[in-house]
Amino acid sequence: MGIGTVRGEVIRVPQAMPDILLMGNYRQLKVWGKAHTLALGVYRTTRIFPSEEKYGLAAQLRRASVSVVSNIAEGAGRQSDREQMRFLRIARGSVHEL
Repeated sequence: MGIGTVRGEVIRVPQAMPDILLMGNYRQLKVWGKAHTLALGVYRTTRIFPSEEKYGLAAQLRRASVSVVSNIAEGAGRQSDREQMRFLRIARGSVHEL
């Protein structure tokens, strides 16, 4: 087990990725479910934005939220831990855009 931090919280990270990632079954990952819920919430929230923001802020928030979900899923389909972590880092970057 390694140790890392997420938003200042210390977490334990297994040295090898979980079998579920190796199988590519991203829909069973808790983080994917939370990201999916976040994306749905962003879409609901941006629906009530002013019309002049339709192609501005609302579109950017939607793209970023979908990017989180997509990168988690794509990372789960990769073969190496290094590739998987790369996509998880990209997803984390998209979270920071929100």
